[in-house]
Amino acid sequence: GDNKPGERGATKCQKALAAIAAKDPMEITWSSKGFPTGPNAGYLSSWIGCCTRQFVPIHLDDVRTLNPKLAELYLARVKEGFIIPDKSHDEYLMHKAADVHRQWRCDVARDWLYVDKATGEMRKSPPENKCPTIKQEEWDLFKKMRTTEKFQVKYPRLLTIYLSFF
Repeated sequence: GDNKPGERGATKCQKALAAIAAKDPMEITWSSKGFPTGPNAGYLSSWIGCCTRQFVPIHLDDVRTLNPKLAELYLARVKEGFIIPDKSHDEYLMHKAADVHRQWRCDVARDWLYVDKATGEMRKSPPENKCPTIKQEEWDLFKKMRTTEKFQVKYPRLLTIYLSFF
């Protein structure tokens, strides 16, 4: 596949999917500061990552600019697997999505954008095994965005880091 030796494929969040299939969402306890705690908090965090990669296009620069309908679909999907009683935790879920999305974009650019970083040759399509949710048109926009002069001026260090991994 597209994975480097010793690497995993895309995270699938089997426990959350099983809870959804059984119509038995997992319970989440919330701290007084509004953060998830307890034995299922880690599963929620992983599920947020899976849902973010499914609903937030990789080329989107800022999750806060996500189409409101997509944001609602994202929140609904997260809540299918977990008992989140009201909308009071939506801000946390969106903030976590923004963190996950930013890290995902950096990881994809660093590990999967280039076929050959020495020559700057870019991958024509997203690696299916590692990034199965990225559509071709989103991939093309992501590549274009990462190679614009504006991006290179704003993030010159990132470009150097991406190209230094080979």
